[in-house]
Amino acid sequence: MLGADRAEAGCNIIPGTTKSFRGSLGTLDRPFATPGTWVEINLGSPCHSASPGFSALPESHNVTVVFKPANGPSNLVTLSTDCSALASRLQTCQDTPGIA
Repeated sequence: MLGADRAEAGCNIIPGTTKSFRGSLGTLDRPFATPGTWVEINLGSPCHSASPGFSALPESHNVTVVFKPANGPSNLVTLSTDCSALASRLQTCQDTPGIA
């Protein structure tokens, strides 16, 4: 403390807050996204023990995107490399009220 008469501060060294939003088997870094925006998915929490985790093979994942307009039914789109595996889920989804 002797001889120190001034202290410098920098606000760029303080890390920002990280927000996460819960999904059915993980967390997302944002609740909404626009076309072209990256969304980060995380399965790192012990609360996600029901998830088998991510596979090393990208083709073994199914991704479902839900679009809910202000007025009208929600629209669901699932991206998959094996659509035959999703046939039973498609019928269940089509039978759900409020989903187009």
